[in-house]
Amino acid sequence: MDASRAPAFSGLVVREARLDELDSVGSLLAEVYGEYRPRFPADAWERYLGEIVDVRSRLADSVLIVAESEGQLVGTVGFYPDASLSALERWPAGWASIRTLAVLGDARRSGAGEALGVECVRQARAQRAHAIGLHTASFMTAATRLYERLGFRHAPEFDIEIGEMFTGRSLPPDASWQAQAFRLDL
Repeated sequence: MDASRAPAFSGLVVREARLDELDSVGSLLAEVYGEYRPRFPADAWERYLGEIVDVRSRLADSVLIVAESEGQLVGTVGFYPDASLSALERWPAGWASIRTLAVLGDARRSGAGEALGVECVRQARAQRAHAIGLHTASFMTAATRLYERLGFRHAPEFDIEIGEMFTGRSLPPDASWQAQAFRLDL
């Protein structure tokens, strides 16, 4: 798919989140990411989920985008116009980045995830970013397929071990996984 053109999604509105929606966006993120709880040791999980749902702390450096269908929030994504400001990741200057893309289970396969991704790519191109980066995990297979459809490719030089990312230390091999980096050159 050519990510430079946003596809038309019936009844779906993609827009910047309003301040009065921040708690709802945090709840949406907790619900969607909650399915990954078994993949984390307790201390890493608490930090991981806590950081993800704390959308307010990222507003100064990112744009919180939502997907709405029939008046209900069904998805969200954080877009960093300057990826070097994303505290947990190590992206080069001149890059944009995507964080915490999430779509409610009932809205999956509606095009909401793709619409959110396309909007991030559109914004990155509009600001003339060199590339856009993101991290995901191998067990997030639907997300990985979406990113690859949008033209992202694995960039292992930017992979980060999940323990290092969320606890400041490497986790034992049986309790760890890589946050796999993907990039799209613009």
